[in-house]
Amino acid sequence: MDSNQTILEEFDPLQGKTGSDEVQEDKGSNEKNCDIKDDDVRVEVAEEGTEEVLEDSLYDFQLFIKQFKDPRAEPLVKYTKSFLNNFTRQRLWTAEEQKKLINDFKIFVYDKFNSFEPFQSMDARHLLNSQEGIEKLIMGKLYLYCFSPCLIKTRHLDEGHKNDLEVDAKLVAKIEEYSFIKPQNLDITGPMEKKLDKFITISGNELNKINKFKAPRDKMVNILNACKVLFGILKHNKLDHNGADSFIPLLIFTILKGNIEHLASNVKYIERFRYEGFIRGESSYYISSLQAAIDFIISLDKSSLTITDEVEFDKLYEENRETIEHKKRIKEDEIIASGKKITDIKRDVSPSEYIVRPLDEVASSLYSKINEMFTFSNSGEEETSQDDSQEGVLQSSDEATQISELAEIIEREEHMNVFESLQSMFPDIEKEIIEDVCIAKKYRLGVCVDVLLSFTD
Repeated sequence: MDSNQTILEEFDPLQGKTGSDEVQEDKGSNEKNCDIKDDDVRVEVAEEGTEEVLEDSLYDFQLFIKQFKDPRAEPLVKYTKSFLNNFTRQRLWTAEEQKKLINDFKIFVYDKFNSFEPFQSMDARHLLNSQEGIEKLIMGKLYLYCFSPCLIKTRHLDEGHKNDLEVDAKLVAKIEEYSFIKPQNLDITGPMEKKLDKFITISGNELNKINKFKAPRDKMVNILNACKVLFGILKHNKLDHNGADSFIPLLIFTILKGNIEHLASNVKYIERFRYEGFIRGESSYYISSLQAAIDFIISLDKSSLTITDEVEFDKLYEENRETIEHKKRIKEDEIIASGKKITDIKRDVSPSEYIVRPLDEVASSLYSKINEMFTFSNSGEEETSQDDSQEGVLQSSDEATQISELAEIIEREEHMNVFESLQSMFPDIEKEIIEDVCIAKKYRLGVCVDVLLSFTD
């Protein structure tokens, strides 16, 4: 039997013994659908360009959840519930096994969209929204199992996740070692040096948001925005035609100055769990560029840089090294004073540090709202009384209202952040014009940067 078919049957509630409430009518046709290929899955919109899809205002996770809870989609809920249940039972999947299993399930469920309403009759763009929704849903549920920094306390890490953490550590060490370097050391020269600090800071802030999201798509949007800002300064100085020769040094400088946590692990997470059909065009270029920048920094030494005054460089290097050692001693003294062992430093990290809530809080609340769909029923449990049922409806309504209000607050804060960032980047453009562009482009940072740059040409 094909290995792909074996995996899908294992996670398929219509083939397994998961209870009498499973859907039986589709069982006869399920066998012929298990052995599927990428070409069989409807993902037409991805071919239009992932960079457009990423920023398209169509993407609506709440809409997907509403559609997913449609009674006609119950078989899809059961497929997903079974997959998540079986995946989380085994806590020792290797990174490569996780990648294959999750990708196989996405291919499987994308194909199933062709068979069940309300997805069956959707046009291509709304179907893509649903495909994105499934990826966001399952990766939100499996984040603790798949994002390497969340596994830092695991005793027996597989080589894939272990390597991610090792690269993170190497990257942090190199960033500390060379955080003092100047733009000229990376051949970043010319007129763009005047506004470089603002653009680098804003780009770094966007890249720093990457740990606030669980879905590969959302993390990819942060990378997209960060890179758009850097291309903004290149275009502003008419250097965008130089391509990677100008862009990569800016990206390297942004990482060195940005103090971004677990960047290497985030890149690997996107590469593993972002559906490969969605990584095209600009997205593919940016993720490859980010990996190239990480590789450069990890292997960074004096010979990699342009140094005009070696005496001055060596002096700055030594001063920076002493500062690092001083901070290290202070930290060790604080730990000793608290009664902990130095060897416990790494083990004392809580996974919650890597699942930062603010920007993804609405999605987290939505996950909790639909938890009942992914909880196997207990046959020995007593039926809920009518009064309890009514109370549950009221609680659900209140929760929905709270989530809606929270979403509005977060959205307003994000809009203000985008507006203020753009004002900082384009101080010569009138405030009203920037505001109009933000409204017209729905506060999408990358798109707004492109439009405002056209005004300065």
